[in-house]
Amino acid sequence: MSLRLRLILVLLAVYTVGGYVLIRQALHEIEPRYLEGIEESLVDTSALLASLVEVTTREGSVSDHSLAETVDRAVARGLNADIFGFRKESLGLRFYLTDENGRVLYHSERRDWVGADFSRWNDVHRTLQGAYGARATRDDPDDPATVVLYVASPVRVDGKIAGVLTVGKPTSSVSVFVATARRKIIWGAIIGGFVLLALLLLVAGWVVTPLEKLTAYARRVRDGRKATPPVLPGKTLSGLGRAFDEMREALDGRQYVARTLQTLTHAIKTPLTAIRGAAELLKEPMTEPDREVFLEQILEGTERIRRTVDRMLPLADLESRQELGPAAPVDLESVIRESVDERRPDFNARGIRVIEDLVPGLTVVGDRLLLGEAIGNLLSNSLDFGPAGSRIELHLRREGGDAVVDILDEGPGLPDYALERVFDRFFSLPRPGGGDRSSGLGLSLVSEIAKLHGGVVTLRNREPAGAVARLVLPLDPKR
Repeated sequence: MSLRLRLILVLLAVYTVGGYVLIRQALHEIEPRYLEGIEESLVDTSALLASLVEVTTREGSVSDHSLAETVDRAVARGLNADIFGFRKESLGLRFYLTDENGRVLYHSERRDWVGADFSRWNDVHRTLQGAYGARATRDDPDDPATVVLYVASPVRVDGKIAGVLTVGKPTSSVSVFVATARRKIIWGAIIGGFVLLALLLLVAGWVVTPLEKLTAYARRVRDGRKATPPVLPGKTLSGLGRAFDEMREALDGRQYVARTLQTLTHAIKTPLTAIRGAAELLKEPMTEPDREVFLEQILEGTERIRRTVDRMLPLADLESRQELGPAAPVDLESVIRESVDERRPDFNARGIRVIEDLVPGLTVVGDRLLLGEAIGNLLSNSLDFGPAGSRIELHLRREGGDAVVDILDEGPGLPDYALERVFDRFFSLPRPGGGDRSSGLGLSLVSEIAKLHGGVVTLRNREPAGAVARLVLPLDPKR
């Protein structure tokens, strides 16, 4: 499981568990908070109506006339209110008035309850004792949706409690608002979850992407490929990136020194052995012709070492680069023609015809000298292996966003065992006609130049005979 997925799953689990607890608590608290609001408004209503009864009371006894008239008028008025989508068309309150003994004097819902003893009800009982009286009672004992909330206020006459005015309201009237609030909370949680998921993906990308870049960078370094340290956000990640780059430079330096010493030792071991052998033989008495033969061997060996060192220096410079450096637009057609013109005497001396098929105007971004070196090495390779009187074809064309350079010769081609090693350092094949092997560094140099320019070079056989060297380079996107 990837780090990105783990991070997302952990954060989602935290959000899910925490969100579930909070939402469950919120849903559980909605209805009680609504009921508390209803109770608070019932307190005001009961106190107001109790004061109305007190004002209209005569001769020290509680009268229901003013209350009954007020309620009847309110019922007759009707309502037409749109409360957040809920249509209210009738009065949703209940009223009853009891005397100082708890006997019902007036009931807005059940006129047959007049005279009933309500002194046992909590709202009446507590109010008559001078305390806050309220109760919640089900109209249907088996149906919790029929709960009615009652709140009472005392009716005082001459400073004494002469009765109780109770206002009741069915809690079913708030069920619509509770259901709406619950739906909004649930939908808010769902939408918030999707928003959070999007934010988690962004955060995971912000955290994990730099680590993935560092991982890819480390793997390129491990594989020996050119690697540029990634640009990372934040002080910690950028510091980690610099540490990786410093580690790479330290390892590359050690490995490169060891690799270069090994390859140089391998390259000069054979000519040094030949030079030593010839020098030891020269100590012995011999004829002048034999002496000249051994001297010639010494000179050839030293020249071979010189060529190897001369080739190793630019190759070492290219291999140590992580990027191309200063670059400019380069016209490939002109570079190819210059390389051909430089080797024109060699082509003419061997009677080799050069056929050019070059599309003009193809421009790449790079180092003109290095590109000339790469194409020149490929041409020299075709010249060395092409038989006298043969021909070499040069093609330059565009394929998508790349420029493709093909160099075709009519030589013997490559043996199967050499196809995968032809770009290895110090690997070379004998030239046709018994010619000396090359240093084995030319094609390695071409490969490094191609990599620095973001391209690739390949070498394969062609039918019926010969080889095809192909150099593919990305075109300048601005041209």
